[in-house]
Amino acid sequence: MDKRQRKPRSLTFQALREANFKRCNDSWHRVEEWSPAEWLMCVTGELGELAGLLKHYRRGESLPAGSVEEEIADIMIYLDLLAASLGVYVDTAVIRKFNSTSEQIGSKYKLRKG
Repeated sequence: MDKRQRKPRSLTFQALREANFKRCNDSWHRVEEWSPAEWLMCVTGELGELAGLLKHYRRGESLPAGSVEEEIADIMIYLDLLAASLGVYVDTAVIRKFNSTSEQIGSKYKLRKG
């Protein structure tokens, strides 16, 4: 099976949010101490790191094992903290947007909450 289509693990956006808040607040600083702009800088920094890896890959260089997965994970973690700082629930937003786009393009594929 193509690894891009393998069955996802049991992580939920809610579980990520809860663990993200606990870890951030206990180990680093309170989530609300940073502005959305500061969280966006974290997201874009990680996107830049991923872009750099893919640029080198495009040039024919090999990638360190797990590097792409780690950068994508960092992006998702920071994106959740950005969303939290804005009062956005990622699961709700993704479901709404995915389904809206499906309707616009005439796709039968829709997401359901839960």
